[in-house]
Amino acid sequence: MTTSFDVAVIGGGVGGASCAIRLARAGSRVVLFEKEPQTHHKVCGEFLSAEALPLLTEVGIDLDAYGASHITSVGVHGQRMSMTARLPQAGRGLSRLRLDEELLRNAEAAGVWVLRGERVRTLESVDGTRFRVLGEQTAHVVRDVVCATGKSDFRPVQTRQGRDSEWVGFKIHVHLRPESRLALQERIELFVFDGGYAGLCHVEGFRQNLCFLLDRARAREAPRRAEDLLRWLAVRTPALSLRLKGADALMPLPKVVAPIPYGFVRTEPASWPQVYAIGDQAAVIPSLTGDGMAIALMSARRAADHILQGGSPERFQKEMADAIGPQVAFAYRLHQIFRSPRWADRALALMRVMPALSDWAFFRTRVRIAEFNLAK
Repeated sequence: MTTSFDVAVIGGGVGGASCAIRLARAGSRVVLFEKEPQTHHKVCGEFLSAEALPLLTEVGIDLDAYGASHITSVGVHGQRMSMTARLPQAGRGLSRLRLDEELLRNAEAAGVWVLRGERVRTLESVDGTRFRVLGEQTAHVVRDVVCATGKSDFRPVQTRQGRDSEWVGFKIHVHLRPESRLALQERIELFVFDGGYAGLCHVEGFRQNLCFLLDRARAREAPRRAEDLLRWLAVRTPALSLRLKGADALMPLPKVVAPIPYGFVRTEPASWPQVYAIGDQAAVIPSLTGDGMAIALMSARRAADHILQGGSPERFQKEMADAIGPQVAFAYRLHQIFRSPRWADRALALMRVMPALSDWAFFRTRVRIAEFNLAK
């Protein structure tokens, strides 16, 4: 079956679905490819920063209706040193399982043709101005393509090379004992240990998201079952041991992704003309900043603006690189510090003496593309 659309969006996550919604509401004919037949867990910290919140509202997401948690402070724990600070800008917590499903429903309601369980195999040029997007079961001729495949590479768009790709990402939803749930109230916590670091926060309902990174050596040692992995993690650091005491895994196996090209910023357009790379395909900011979903939402908004205004992917990717490159570079330096427990303890000790440093580091890693988009 071959059909014609204005735009094809490859990937039904936060960036892809929100971009499709914006395009469809503006009158574009949009087809969205989601390779999984139903929404599913993804490796993600599931923290929505303040930059992301108004962009979700614009595409019809009501976080209060979905029971998203409120997050107003952050706790950071090294091996010997801990620090707590109030977030200069509060965020929310919501599982990707719920958020992605609501975004896809909104996309369908906006008129997007959502193809679930349809993987894109490749692209073909039709006449220099249009593509044929070849799925496993369907083919569609389009003018523009949005690549929103997240942490998964789509080879026709170019494989990404990060500055540090040795990490393996894991995610487990857990149910903490009452004391730990209370201690985590309105907080997100980060834990640094030898060979990785972890983040823990409330999402909707009585569940918490534990998302963590392990270097390849530790990942090879780690158990495969979620319950065993929780016990293995608990002995990595005293603070995490305290939080995970008595915790139950809410999934039999962790979600896993590798490699993660931290520090990547796309400065050139994709190898195919008229392909817009958004979200993790535009830049991969280290997880400890909690701004990955904001990048996805903000780049989706700007890509939609470019397509609707007859812009070019080349200009779009340059604008994106200029807007978020400095923040990704600074976040990468923090990532390098917090991959070492010894250096993390030193940084936390300094922040305890000079609390303004934590606010400074927070704002240096914020991707202020919301203001950038509005200014354009």
